[in-house]
Amino acid sequence: MSDALIAGAVVAPLVIAYVALIVTAIVQVVRDGSLAGLARDLWVVALVVVPVFGAIAWFAVGHRTADAQRAVDRFRFSL
Repeated sequence: MSDALIAGAVVAPLVIAYVALIVTAIVQVVRDGSLAGLARDLWVVALVVVPVFGAIAWFAVGHRTADAQRAVDRFRFSL
């Protein structure tokens, strides 16, 4: 096999994973009902300007499951 074919077999899945990560993060930011206009806009800008770091930050900090959001809300209201 040629070197180009081997390189393509290695690079193609990485590119697909990269695109899937960024697209998934952008879709989740846009569809997240708990984000207001400016916060949503800043997340989208972060995902476009620095896509890898923005996506990692979104999945680590910005994205909350429904259970996690209820726990945060419960904590806020108990103060």
